[in-house]
Amino acid sequence: MSEVAHGRLFVGIQSIQFFKQCQALAFDTSRHIQRSFSCLVTDASV
Repeated sequence: MSEVAHGRLFVGIQSIQFFKQCQALAFDTSRHIQRSFSCLVTDASV
């Protein structure tokens, strides 16, 4: 029983870390896209 509970806890921690990684990746990607977009806009205006 405790083994199953331990396994679930481990999986829960892993999924939380994975979720945090995905959030960080999405944040970096959106920031990168915003930077690229602003560069495009400034290039177009010049």
